[in-house]
Amino acid sequence: MKVLIFYPFYFYAMKIYHKDKDYEKANKFYQIAERFCPNHTENLFKIGMCYKKCKNYKEASQYFEKALELDSENEKYKEQFQIAKMRDFALFAPTKLWWQEIIAIEEEIKQKGESYGKCLNLAEDCIAMHYYDKAVKAYKRAIALCEHKENLAQLYYEMGYAYENLSDEVSLRLAKETYAQAIKLDEELESKRYGIGVFHFAKERWRFANRAFLEQLHSCDSDDLLLKKIGESFEWLYDWQNAMKYYQESLKLNYQNPQTHFRLGFVQERMGDLKGAVESYTQGVNRNNDLNNYWIYRLGFCLSSLQDFEGATYAFLNLQTTNAYPLLVGGGGNYK
Repeated sequence: MKVLIFYPFYFYAMKIYHKDKDYEKANKFYQIAERFCPNHTENLFKIGMCYKKCKNYKEASQYFEKALELDSENEKYKEQFQIAKMRDFALFAPTKLWWQEIIAIEEEIKQKGESYGKCLNLAEDCIAMHYYDKAVKAYKRAIALCEHKENLAQLYYEMGYAYENLSDEVSLRLAKETYAQAIKLDEELESKRYGIGVFHFAKERWRFANRAFLEQLHSCDSDDLLLKKIGESFEWLYDWQNAMKYYQESLKLNYQNPQTHFRLGFVQERMGDLKGAVESYTQGVNRNNDLNNYWIYRLGFCLSSLQDFEGATYAFLNLQTTNAYPLLVGGGGNYK
């Protein structure tokens, strides 16, 4: 009975949050809903998001942590928890002055000599200050002093990134050579298949990742996962049209990938194509062996926005079901 009372408050809070964007008011209704279903992970997450939108990062991190306690593998919850924690800390922590760090490290090297750690810290600080010529020199020294081979791929990548940012013809040639060395040494990121873009992507350098993935596409056979990565890089650049294009191209090669269906649905939702999003989310859910509550939530939200309240209710109820997958694929509900 409590679950049935929960949903009217939850849906109303969703409307206030997404449509009205009144986060304080939405928070009140999410918290009323919490009384009737205190372990609803998405509701806890939404309370956290309301606090975050209102810049109350301490409360936000507490609710994100509650959601994580119930769903520890949820990447979205992890990401928002870390952001809230960092912003809460940043309110009280002094701002790091990179140029002072650089001067201090250079002075220490003069007085006490080089070490791998000092050169690496100097290189990273130079990157932060966009002192790319200094960064190249520091990475060269860090590579020379590095005793752990597993670190070399990342070091060569960072040096290549510094070269690429110098932008002159010689530096761009050296960037390609250095990136090639990073790819040769890489054993973690599958760069031999996808190219240097995976390094950029891991560092959240979206523009560089996008450009590198596109270059890789032109130099190899069509690959559904490479096309998906291109779509993801466009998505991070908020280029929904191109993101959709490459997700669709990826699905032409492999229609069975649930992740690609979900990402396509997410982009379609952002573009206002809710019917298309429902179709893509449904395809993703029905092909995913591991139930993903967030996917079902997005599906339910789109159905609710289309005023398909019966389908939305069924989807949201499945968020409460630990073994919902057979219901979703076995004809227990119709989302169309």
